[in-house]
Amino acid sequence: MEIVCVKSCPKGSSSEDGSDFCKTNQYHSSCVWSKDTGYGTSIEFRYPTKKIIGKYCFPDTSAEGYDSLNDAIKTSMTNYKDFLWEKNNGDTWSKYVTDVITCWWALLASVGVAFGLGFVYMLIVFCCAKILVWIIILGLMSVLIAITALSFFYSNNYETNTNEYKYLRYGSYVMMGVTGVYAVIVICCIP
Repeated sequence: MEIVCVKSCPKGSSSEDGSDFCKTNQYHSSCVWSKDTGYGTSIEFRYPTKKIIGKYCFPDTSAEGYDSLNDAIKTSMTNYKDFLWEKNNGDTWSKYVTDVITCWWALLASVGVAFGLGFVYMLIVFCCAKILVWIIILGLMSVLIAITALSFFYSNNYETNTNEYKYLRYGSYVMMGVTGVYAVIVICCIP
């Protein structure tokens, strides 16, 4: 069964052929009043409807004359409601849009709070920038010194003629050079 867009929800069988609210389209070439659902039942279309969620025409069980309808039409109306609910319950895009419409104020407040917290964070960084820069400079210097010392002293655990000794000792010399260059750059850049 295809969902058909109509100009407005039908209020009942106001004309015999339904031409006042039934419109043909690519799915329906005529205004039929019942259709096989494929589940062994057919859906009757001659009953009052009301718009739900601003999108769907659901059978109006509170309309005048509903109790006088025969059981087959009432069953069809229930089947139609169930079919539409089952078909459109998984429509995640509609759920997202509905959630945004429902919670617009919370989303707007979240944007405001995020902007405010970002502004406070920028002020803290502005006030503490010099401290953070020196912590980073001294921390990097400490790491370079620690790597140099560890590789130099760890090389003493090996015999002097082994490859491990040579790699660790030469590595420590390279790290001493890198640490020295870094120290000269830091000292020269101090205002």
